[in-house]
Amino acid sequence: MKVRKLLIIIFLLLPISLFAQYYDDIEEIEENDIPEGRWYLSPDFGLILGSITMIEVAPTLGFHLTPRLSTGMGFRYEYYRQLDNYSRVELINTYKYGIRSFVRLVLVPDLSEALPFATRMSLFTYAEYEALNLDEKYFGLLQSIDTERFWNHAILAGGGVSQQVAKKIFMNIMILWDITNTSSSPYINPIIRFGGQIYFK
Repeated sequence: MKVRKLLIIIFLLLPISLFAQYYDDIEEIEENDIPEGRWYLSPDFGLILGSITMIEVAPTLGFHLTPRLSTGMGFRYEYYRQLDNYSRVELINTYKYGIRSFVRLVLVPDLSEALPFATRMSLFTYAEYEALNLDEKYFGLLQSIDTERFWNHAILAGGGVSQQVAKKIFMNIMILWDITNTSSSPYINPIIRFGGQIYFK
């Protein structure tokens, strides 16, 4: 199932790559040509409505220390509610919030060198520290009835590909692992994350 999802992601990226190759109005911004000090925003969000309601807002602000190395930080808020499909009884109603910081290193600025077709895709590695405030009822070990919420600390590591789709806009797909993997972790490995980057002037 996970392999099928990964193949779907690859096939979704290929048309975007081929389209960008022939779209003449797009001014190239190669990852290795980005000047030091360039800021970018990753305005990540998610929305699911139905028997499962999930609303996530997780923006991050990044800064290029060098053309290939960038770092940054942001916050995350997620509301989650789940109803029974038949009785419509509420099973879960909770929220998470916290902060994150990351470092990202571009390993291959232009994957065209390794692929048989032209593309504006780059390969990068990524690491993130995240502190999330979670509901003891759903994520804790229930060792203390006095604490309703607690902080979970996690280190996520992995990598991904970045695809230029406009003059100052990139789309990213990452595969990450929660290498701390505590019993209270809200993640199931591997973690597939979609996002983007919007560069400032």
